[in-house]
Amino acid sequence: MPANTFYPGQPALPAGYEEGTHSSLQGWSAAVFGDATWHVTDRFDVLAGARFSYDHREIDYVHASNVAGVTLGAPGQSQVQSMGSSDISPKIGLAYEIAPKVRTYATIARGYKAGGYNISFAPSSDLSYAAETAWNYEAGVKASLFDGKLDLAASLFYFDWKNQQIYSFNGYSVWIANAPKSRNYGAEFEITARPFQGLELFAGLGLLDARFTDAPASQTGGNADGNWQPLASRYSLSLSAQYTAPLTAQLNGVARVDWNWRSAFYFDVDNTIEQDAYGIVNARLGVEAKNWSLYLVALNLFDQDYYVVATDNGYGHRRARRCAQYRGLCGEPPGQWLGCGGPARAAAGSAPDGLAGGRFGLSRGSDGARSVPLPGGCGP
Repeated sequence: MPANTFYPGQPALPAGYEEGTHSSLQGWSAAVFGDATWHVTDRFDVLAGARFSYDHREIDYVHASNVAGVTLGAPGQSQVQSMGSSDISPKIGLAYEIAPKVRTYATIARGYKAGGYNISFAPSSDLSYAAETAWNYEAGVKASLFDGKLDLAASLFYFDWKNQQIYSFNGYSVWIANAPKSRNYGAEFEITARPFQGLELFAGLGLLDARFTDAPASQTGGNADGNWQPLASRYSLSLSAQYTAPLTAQLNGVARVDWNWRSAFYFDVDNTIEQDAYGIVNARLGVEAKNWSLYLVALNLFDQDYYVVATDNGYGHRRARRCAQYRGLCGEPPGQWLGCGGPARAAAGSAPDGLAGGRFGLSRGSDGARSVPLPGGCGP
C-alpha cells in the first residue's frame, strides 16, 4: 500500500476513512474550608487554615473508525471509568508590622488540583491523569508610604510540584499527562504611585525559573528533566497609568493604558517550539458609577502579532496567531480590567498583610503569576 503521509509507518488511509472519539464526562466536587487569624499583639499575627475537598469524575469513552478493527490516531476502545479523590490542603502564615504601614509576611500553603480523564484520542487504555499537588513557600514585605501616595511590595517564592498536569503531544494527538516532579522559584516587585488626585501609576517586575526535575518528553520518548515548563517566561514587566476625574456627583470619567511584556517562552514540554518576547498595549476610556460602568476598550492597540498556541505534528510547527482586538461599549464591574493574549488574566492579589483571603488551590500558574481567569463577556 502507498505510504501514509499523516500517520508515518501506517498503511494508507482507505477512501472515506473516518476516525474519532465520542465521550461523555460527568463529575461533581464538594469542599469545606476555613481560616482564622490570631492577633498575638497589635503588630504580630498568626494565620492558619485548611480546605477539605472531594472530587468525583466518570467517563463513558468510545474511540473507533468506520473500518472495523482499524484505528490509527489512538487505540480503539470502549469503556466506562470512574474515580474519586479527596484532599486536605493546609495553610499557615505569619505577619509582622516592622513599622507603621510596613508589614512583612511568610506563608506555607499546599495546593491541589483534581485529576481527570482524557476525553479524546487517548494514547492508551488508561484514560486518567492524576491529581496535581504543590507546596508554596512565600515571604515578602508590603508598605504604604507618604499617606498612601506610594505603595511598595516585594516577595520571594518557591513552588514544589508533584504530578504537575501537562499537555503531551505525539505528532497527531494531544493529551494530559503528569510530570512527577517540577519546581518554580522567583521574585515579584510592585510599585504603585499616586502623585496627585486622580492619577495612579503602576510598575511590576517578575523573575521566574520554572523547570521540570522529573518529567517525560512528548516526542523523543526520553525525559524532559531540566526543561522549562510550557508558557513560563523568565522575565515579565507590567506598566500602567490610570486617570480618574469626576464628571458629576455620581459619575467619574476613567482613562487607562497598560503595557504588558514577557520574555521568550516555550509552548511544549520538549522546549522545541518557542515564542519570542513581545509586549502588548491595552487601553480603555469610559465612565464609572457606584454600581455600573461603561468603557470603550482596545486590546492589543498596536497590533502586536504573537502566538497563543503551537504544536508540532511532525511536518513543521502549527500555530494560532492573535493580533489586535477592539471592543466598544463593554460593561464590567468597577475596578476590573481586561487582558489580551494568551490566557486572559486578572491579578487575584492578596490582602495588605499578605495573609488574608488566601486561595487554597494552585493559585500560581506555571508562568509564575498569581492569577485567576477573567470572566467571559468582554474578555478575549
